[in-house]
Amino acid sequence: MGYDILFDCDQTERKSIAHESHRATKTLTLSIHQMKYQWDDLKASTTTLDKDKSREQLIQEIANLRVSLATEDRRCRDLLEELKRLKLMDPPESELRYRNLLDSIQEGFGEHYPRLLALLPAAMYTCNSEGVITYYNEQAARIWGRSPRLGETDERFCGAFRLYLPDGSPLPHSQTPMAAALREEISFRAQELTIERPDGSRVFVSVYIDPLHDASGRICGAINVFMDITERKRAEQALEHEKVLSQEILRQIPAGVAIAEVPSGKILMANHQLWQVLGTTVTNTPNNDRYGTLYQGFHTDGSPYPPEELPLARSVLFGETIAEEEILIRRNDGSEVSISVSSAPVCDSRGRRIACVALVRDITEKKSAEKALHQLNTTLEQRVAERTALAESRAKQLQALSVQLIEAEEQERRRIADLLHDDLQQLLSASRFQLSAIQPAVEEHGDAKRMLQDVDRLLAQSIEKSRRLSHDLCPAILHQAGLAASVEWLARQMLESHGLKVEVEVHNWVSLKKEPFKVFLFRSVQELLFNVVRHAGVDTARVSLENDGDRVQIRVSDRGRGFEPQSLSEPANQGKGFGLFSIRERVNYIGGNLQVESKTGQGSCFTITLSLKDLEKSKEFFSSDPGQSIFSSSDRPSAKEAGLYRVLLVDDHKVMRQGLIALLDNQPDIEVVGEAANGIEAGDLARELFPDVILMDVSMPEMDGVEATRRIRAEHPEVRVIGLSMYEDERISRSMRQAGAEAFVSKTASSSELLKAIYGMANRPD
Repeated sequence: MGYDILFDCDQTERKSIAHESHRATKTLTLSIHQMKYQWDDLKASTTTLDKDKSREQLIQEIANLRVSLATEDRRCRDLLEELKRLKLMDPPESELRYRNLLDSIQEGFGEHYPRLLALLPAAMYTCNSEGVITYYNEQAARIWGRSPRLGETDERFCGAFRLYLPDGSPLPHSQTPMAAALREEISFRAQELTIERPDGSRVFVSVYIDPLHDASGRICGAINVFMDITERKRAEQALEHEKVLSQEILRQIPAGVAIAEVPSGKILMANHQLWQVLGTTVTNTPNNDRYGTLYQGFHTDGSPYPPEELPLARSVLFGETIAEEEILIRRNDGSEVSISVSSAPVCDSRGRRIACVALVRDITEKKSAEKALHQLNTTLEQRVAERTALAESRAKQLQALSVQLIEAEEQERRRIADLLHDDLQQLLSASRFQLSAIQPAVEEHGDAKRMLQDVDRLLAQSIEKSRRLSHDLCPAILHQAGLAASVEWLARQMLESHGLKVEVEVHNWVSLKKEPFKVFLFRSVQELLFNVVRHAGVDTARVSLENDGDRVQIRVSDRGRGFEPQSLSEPANQGKGFGLFSIRERVNYIGGNLQVESKTGQGSCFTITLSLKDLEKSKEFFSSDPGQSIFSSSDRPSAKEAGLYRVLLVDDHKVMRQGLIALLDNQPDIEVVGEAANGIEAGDLARELFPDVILMDVSMPEMDGVEATRRIRAEHPEVRVIGLSMYEDERISRSMRQAGAEAFVSKTASSSELLKAIYGMANRPD
């Protein structure tokens, strides 16, 4: 039934045609029976002509009968044309109607008999009691593929060339259903045979045979009404093939399949996999089960599915297409299974829904695997989060260690530089001052004077070498000025020491107050410039410092030989102190980036980028005013005239102060009125002693000479300040002068230069 619906689904039209066929056939049968009754009346009238009716009455009745027959003939023609129009060729109902029609016609209606038989759309032939063919119509000749001669005794029972049974075995004419009907006086209904034509083609037919009897009841022949059912048989064979193919496809589908009728929802067919998924059998599921009785379904939240809300039901009732809806079902054994249901309507060529198909898959294992995977993912995510937190913690520790390493390295440099500056250089300078103090006593002794001059020269060379070594280890400007000023100083040093002309560009620079970062960036620029000297093969380079508000960017570039950037990752180029690889690693540790752009023969460009958000954990890392320089201009105060110069010595090294005292004590017009070890003490003594001149060291603890000079000059503008430093640096000199110093003398200079500066104060107006 299900396949009839799927492959020939125009049920309404078929019922309508069947109804019209029944009506037309019934009308035709009644008309023929009416003619039969009239003919019987006519025969009865003929036998009683002399007794009951006059000749004139008989002639009139015959005339009336002729008119009636003509009218019925037209009606028969119209009805048969209607039958042809409706194309009612489907057995067995239509064949039965034709047979009844011929049963009525075979009684005989004179000249109308062959005409009526010719009009029938079915094939028909008659045989006498010996099986000799006495009549056949055109439809019979067409199906046989030949036209046998009537009354031919050699052709009995059938006009076909050859006959075969449905199983394909030959059927002799003497054993045909017609022969059996004549022999045994039996009827045949819808007997299927195969006719072979002379040209070798074959036709499937369905025969309806009835024996004929004479007035005495003896068999006098038989009539066979048969129809060509070749198209129907081919359709049945094709349908059977499609059915077998569909069943095999359903059997091979690795999922449950159910087909439901529309609109009843009756399950037309289902494969074995469906019963396996549902945990039941075909015997436990009645054939008239509807979609709602296949299984009891529950939503994923545990609430039950109403039968009309199941996927297949929604497809049947509303034509919905549902894709992979997950449902929890309970089997007959009480177990719970998760299934995935997809359903969709099936439409005919006119778009009318004729059935619905549901695909059911058991996804219990899949759901279990998903649950396990989810738990595993949760565990993995937790572990990843823990490992990530640990990695971030380690990264922060590494970053902190990197900063500490930079600080430790710089502290060690500064410690050695301070030892050179604060101890060795001070001792050498003090020795030179004291040596200068005894020079007048040996003026008349030529040998001693020359020896003292040689010693003074050696002391000066020692001081110079010590000073250079101190500068190389830790430039004083790096801690006294900003990074931009330090890079400019470095540019001058590279030109003086290595002949490399460095162009420095500063754009909207932010002065870093956090010492480790400032030192690190300075050392990075220094190392990159050294690389230019060692490898680039050029005598010019460019350094750019800029700040766009969100990041600090330093770029060092040249137009030298260049190299391939990937070579930096090679083991042979790693671990070389503060080289490129080291710079990159340290930049990464503090959250920055070193970008290397280079190509052989086209120069190199190194860009260090640090995010201010990463560095500026608090605003105290940076100066409050990014554009403010550590240097500021100030007006020069006028000097105080005096005959005896009162001098205040300010230096954190006692040996240096002692050397200065020894030098100045020999000067009759100079009086040393006090000593201070730092800037704070200098301010206090200046208020207490009112000195004329202050010899102010630049580098001191607690308060350096620059700040002390600024404060003293602001409070006592009449006091003259002469700056002293082991460093012969123009920026330090400028810083002291901008703070208010009248002069700046290097500690490595001769004593005469220092005395000249002191005496020069007297000649300057206030």
